[in-house]
Parts: sequence; C-alpha cells; structure tokens
Amino acid sequence: MSQYLITTETPNPQGLQHKKNAGILAVVGLFFAGPIFGILALWQASKASSFGVRATGWLALAIIDILCGVIMAIAVLG
Repeated sequence: MSQYLITTETPNPQGLQHKKNAGILAVVGLFFAGPIFGILALWQASKASSFGVRATGWLALAIIDILCGVIMAIAVLG
C-alpha cells in the first residue's frame, strides 16, 4: 500500500497576476492587433511560468494570435 502526500501550496501572487495579464492580452489579441498582443501575452505567460504558475492555455492562445495575425497580414498584403 502506497502513501500519498497531499500538499496545498498557495501560488505566487506575482505569478497569478502575470497569468491574468496573459489572459487579457491573449483574448484582446483575438480581436485587435493579434501579433502585437500575442507577443505581449506570450511574454506574460512565460513570466507566470517562471513564478511557478501554469499559464499553458494562455500561452497556446498567444501563439494562435501571432500565427493568425501573420496569416492575415500575408493574405492582405499578398
């Protein structure tokens, strides 16, 4: 029989703030200036990760913002 150690560790408040900022920037990037807000959201999500807070969903959305913005720019300019 194995024993499990359950710990409840409170997340770092700075990491949570960076995660929140990443979410706001990523969602705004879906509608306005995707590559710019996507890069900012990517930066904030990586800062949240450096504080030990997972922001994987916002990181993925930031990458989608950047890719969609680049594709739209190519479609408009090409």
